[in-house]
Amino acid sequence: MTGAPSCVPVAVFVSGGGTNLQALLDAQAAGKLAPAKICLVLSDQPDVYALERAKNSNIPTAVFSAKDLPGDAWEEAVLKALQDADIALIALAGFLRVLSPRLIEAYPDRIVNIHPALLPSFGGRGYYGLHVHEAVLANRQQVTGATVHFVTAEADAGPILAQHAVEIHEDDTPETLQRRVMEQAEWRLLPAVVHALAVRLIQNLPEEAVCAPLSEAEKAPFFVAGTAEAQVPAQAGSQVGNEAPSLASLVDGNPYPGRGIALAHGPHGERLVAYFIMGRSTNSQNRIFVQRDGDLYTQAHDPALVEDPRLIIYRALSHTVYREQPVTVVTNGDQTDTILDGLAQGMSFDEALQCRRFEPDAPHYTPRISGLLDTDGMQLSIWKALNASGQQAGYYAFRYEKEPGFGRFLSTYVTDANPLPSFQGEPLRFSWDGDAEAFADHLWNALDAQNRIALYVEVQTANGIQTIQKSRFSETL
Repeated sequence: MTGAPSCVPVAVFVSGGGTNLQALLDAQAAGKLAPAKICLVLSDQPDVYALERAKNSNIPTAVFSAKDLPGDAWEEAVLKALQDADIALIALAGFLRVLSPRLIEAYPDRIVNIHPALLPSFGGRGYYGLHVHEAVLANRQQVTGATVHFVTAEADAGPILAQHAVEIHEDDTPETLQRRVMEQAEWRLLPAVVHALAVRLIQNLPEEAVCAPLSEAEKAPFFVAGTAEAQVPAQAGSQVGNEAPSLASLVDGNPYPGRGIALAHGPHGERLVAYFIMGRSTNSQNRIFVQRDGDLYTQAHDPALVEDPRLIIYRALSHTVYREQPVTVVTNGDQTDTILDGLAQGMSFDEALQCRRFEPDAPHYTPRISGLLDTDGMQLSIWKALNASGQQAGYYAFRYEKEPGFGRFLSTYVTDANPLPSFQGEPLRFSWDGDAEAFADHLWNALDAQNRIALYVEVQTANGIQTIQKSRFSETL
């Protein structure tokens, strides 16, 4: 592959006020929609406020009214506009016209729709807007939500990409329920799907991987409360609480996040470092953790089965002193030694890593992820390939001040695919109550049983260091 595209041009179809369009525009303005880029807003109705939203964001607009373009003329005009804008992905955001098979066939598995209910319930003809919420309440449902699905010839019947549930209150009216579904589900779910699909397309993944339902890791940056990514758009007028899910819930159901690093500060001064490894091949799965002189290493469980020790045998974690402060370094490769050497020479964490790149294991080009934890904060970084040929690399660094009771998680991959898609976005925020054993148990149980290999958890307190290890070869070492 040569000249890989730098963005995925997106068209958003609208018919009304455009609150879901605004959620997409807000995500784009915050840099959270990339590599998706909204290049066209198209409406079948003139003078709707959604068009003003687009103009306020300097997005080109087009209006094609069925009254002015009868028969096939409407589809012809729309298709030409899409082709002229080089559109690769279409999002229906409150678009009330049913698309023709001709238009759907022109963009197979590239048109998504947001529906204000948990499909297949309350979908199909007549279920749109406030009518959906009226029906939900009339049927005395206890939970509702939103769904993003691929568009097919049958209304609201395409393959589901993502859903998010919303609790129904006893005093809900259709109007209050509609507002809460928009705030808690729609305005987060649609940007999450558009972003994830764009990432998959940029990475040139196989079609089955492009069309797979979103993993929790792909959704999480838009739903984790308290992070910039999860901010409800400004239109909502509400504040996000200082909450976050557990790390176990973030990886649960994900068959292959690869290798993962978690750093956190506990509510009472504890410091957490966790590192897990997963593997699909026999060579990758033939690993255990061993501790030597206070450091953590990977080692072959059965030396006779080792095919290639490069990239799988390394020092994963070490303790050192940097600028007169104790720090812990953890990585998914031999860049642990690179960081330690750099710190010893007075370099910063980021400076030390500038001589490295991602791993040379085409076609996956496994990212190098690294972390540094001290008493006042943490740093995380990732080196990853920016195109399918591995000719370009990108370095992304994140620094966080200490936040008691919370941490950050970074993994090598989004989920299972071939080739494996690199982690995207900012490290995920999670909550931690300071309990090492419960954290280790829950995380180990949440990791996919077929692919998990080993987990190391270390908690540092004023009284010393507590370590916990788990392995596929022995449930608890």
